Parts: sequence; C-alpha cells; structure tokens
Amino acid sequence: MRLVQQSGKRSIIQKQKEYSVIPCTLEHIKHIADNIRQEDKDELYAASGKFPLHALLHGYTHSDYLKVGCVNETPVCVFGTVPVLEIPNTALAWMVATDGLLNVSFKFARESQKYADEMQHNYKLLYNFVDARNTVHHRWLRWLGFTIIRKIKHGVLDKDFYEFARVNNYV
Repeated sequence: MRLVQQSGKRSIIQKQKEYSVIPCTLEHIKHIADNIRQEDKDELYAASGKFPLHALLHGYTHSDYLKVGCVNETPVCVFGTVPVLEIPNTALAWMVATDGLLNVSFKFARESQKYADEMQHNYKLLYNFVDARNTVHHRWLRWLGFTIIRKIKHGVLDKDFYEFARVNNYV
C-alpha cells in the first residue's frame, strides 16, 4: 500500500494484485501445502489418504508439466500433469489452491484456459476425479472444456467424486 495526497486529502491506495505463472519449486509446494484451501485439503485426503504436503510432493516429483500461480510473488495455486504410463497419450490433470486465489479469480479464470491448453499439448486425453462436494471446481472444469463424465465412489474414503476428461483431437 502507499499513501497518496489528492486535493489536500490523504488516501491509501492498495497495491494492485498481480497474477503470474512460473515454474514450480519445492518452496512453492511447501507454502501451498501450509495454506491450502480447506476444500482442496478435504479432496486430497478423501482421494488419497494423504495430507497436503505428502500429496503435493507426489505431484511435484511425478509431474511432467508443473506451474505455480502467484499473486504479487506469493504462491496461490499449483497445477500440472502426471503421465499415466499404462495408457499412451494420457495424463492426470491436477490443481490445488490457497484462499489467496480468490484475490485474482477473474485474472486466473482468463489465464487458465491458456494453461489448460498447454497442459494438454502432448496428450490426447487429460482426466482425473473431482470431489462431488466441490461445486466451484465443477464450474471451472467446464469453463476449461472438460466434460463431467460420471459420478462414482472413489478414493480411500470411498466418497462421491466426478470423473472428468478433456480430449485433444490433434495429438
């Protein structure tokens, strides 16, 4: 924030929130694990039985595409693709965030289409599962061109999840 004088009055002007996407580091993973949205924490645990840091370290070590979104250089989301070795041209698409993402939700939404396309560049199929309780994620996935396929019991807690997928016809 900075103090500005206008017509004899002092005003406080908030620093503009800048959103950037950069390669992910271990420090970013730690920050996001420590500040993860409760909804994402619940989803990770229901799916894998892992706490955020352990789940994110798995994503960090297995992803072939890995980026972090930052607001004024503070990590607010991490996303990537993990190749599915058993199925050629297929990867799991994933993302988790902190509540800090809410500060740039419109900028994030505009930019996310570009990164979804980048994630899919080398894959015919991107897919994964999303917690059925997380309706914000469902809308965002549809915005990115993913299709919600079906509702199934999934994960170590056998909770309701939706399977989602996005096909690239040009690979």
